[in-house]
Amino acid sequence: MDNLDAIIQNYKKISTQKLILISREPSSLDIRIIPYLQAELIARTENEEALLLSEYLIKSTEKKTTYNDYSKEELNKIIKERMDSGESLESVKINLKDNGINILNTLGPEHVSDAKMREYLSSLRNDKLGEAEIQVKMKAAFRITQAEIDVLTRQLRSNGTSNITIGIIITVLMVLIALLGREIKLTSVIFLIIAISFIFKGIRQRK
Repeated sequence: MDNLDAIIQNYKKISTQKLILISREPSSLDIRIIPYLQAELIARTENEEALLLSEYLIKSTEKKTTYNDYSKEELNKIIKERMDSGESLESVKINLKDNGINILNTLGPEHVSDAKMREYLSSLRNDKLGEAEIQVKMKAAFRITQAEIDVLTRQLRSNGTSNITIGIIITVLMVLIALLGREIKLTSVIFLIIAISFIFKGIRQRK
């Protein structure tokens, strides 16, 4: 950081001509220093030169067309943001695999919640893998013990039971409404679809 401060101070002292020469070789600069260089150019009314640096920064970002161009820290941030937005762990894993990235080598277990591990466990069961293969994949993915896998399995099945129960309750309520002769509105149909989705999700979790 001291070196960075020294460079910034140096920019304030050197001639405008030399400053422009430096700005025309942005690839040789630490990307962190470019905004300070732009600020100094603008202060000297060299707006066009500052704009060229902005174009360079945009192009350098666009060059990151594949995940292989990102550091491990950048990938961790991207993965976390995608998972936090609601995307499934399996979806992220497949997408990264298609781009030549092994999520198991990128995302540490500390970044994965129990919910995401249960989701991955459920996806493995839906792929109809054997118990031994599931355990191997879970241990490799999250570096967890057999006891922890057993806990996740019980939690997953418990969640499945809860989802099935919720789905059945909603379905029964919709049937009772229909039997009472009340008009079935669009809202009721939506609730019925939701109920069915809960039931199917629960069945998958109970496998």
